[in-house]
Amino acid sequence: MIISDLSHLEPISEFTDILGGAGTAVSTAGVATGEKTYTNATAYTTANSLYALGLGSAEAIGSGGKNPTATTTASGVAEGTLLDIVIPVTVSYKIGSTAVSRSFVLALGVDHP
Repeated sequence: MIISDLSHLEPISEFTDILGGAGTAVSTAGVATGEKTYTNATAYTTANSLYALGLGSAEAIGSGGKNPTATTTASGVAEGTLLDIVIPVTVSYKIGSTAVSRSFVLALGVDHP
């Protein structure tokens, strides 16, 4: 069915102003050097009308060789009208000829209903 005459309809426009809102962004990275290396980085974000949550983690392991290294970063940003929380954590250590680095970030933005 094709409707070709819509002249009896009138245009209606409506604008809804949305106040507030919450958002997050996370970034993760890992670098390792040595004879054997392992890196893994993940990030996850979700949001609904009340909050936004971001989680990120990174792991790097380098072993063997003269000077193995492991470096990770995890950063985030949160924006909400009620609450903004960003908690980054990085732990790095060396055991013998193995270097290990792990990072984690939690980002939380909360909006009022």
